[in-house]
Amino acid sequence: MKTVDRLPVNDKVLHFAAYVLLAGLAVLGFSQPRDALLAAGSMAFFGVLLEFAQYLAPGRTPEVADEIANVLGVICGIAVAFPLRKVSPCGDSGLIPYRLSR
Repeated sequence: MKTVDRLPVNDKVLHFAAYVLLAGLAVLGFSQPRDALLAAGSMAFFGVLLEFAQYLAPGRTPEVADEIANVLGVICGIAVAFPLRKVSPCGDSGLIPYRLSR
């Protein structure tokens, strides 16, 4: 954490950016829109679990603001990635040609 603390960026920006990336990749990785939304939405739930897990880690404290940044990142990741699915070179199977379901 010491290295991350040295970055000249607010940690909420880092949370936001990480969850934009996670949700965006989830959306691009699934061919069915429903599956893509479930996968991306699960990233917000994952963030909640990680925040609660900080209670168990010495020296760490969970913050509601971190989870807000996570959820906003998921929403923006979905908003950015869904239009990219339409211009995919792989048709409507997303940008990743390997199908994870069905």
